[in-house]
Amino acid sequence: SLVNLANGYYTIGKHEVAEKYLHEGLALYPDDIDLNYNLALIRMHHREWPEAIALHEKILKQKPNYYDSLTALGNIYDQMDKVDLAEKYYDNAIAANPTHGLAYNN
Repeated sequence: SLVNLANGYYTIGKHEVAEKYLHEGLALYPDDIDLNYNLALIRMHHREWPEAIALHEKILKQKPNYYDSLTALGNIYDQMDKVDLAEKYYDNAIAANPTHGLAYNN
């Protein structure tokens, strides 16, 4: 799949190639959660916070309790020193998936 191909390129540090495959996939499937999430990760890696936030919010409109995006938004807002917002998203992530430990670590 295009997600797997993009992940492979992302892993070896070829973010531009990974992004190309994600955009190809999004042209066909604009609401695909995996494609949007992986593009958001690239945006986060490059500290492109507004773009990453928009992608995670798009995912949460489709799947409001999507743990990974809730945690990622907590991480973004933490990086932006917006502690109240970060805590809100971490709390929402814990509520969405209380057995997953990632949000507890933040």
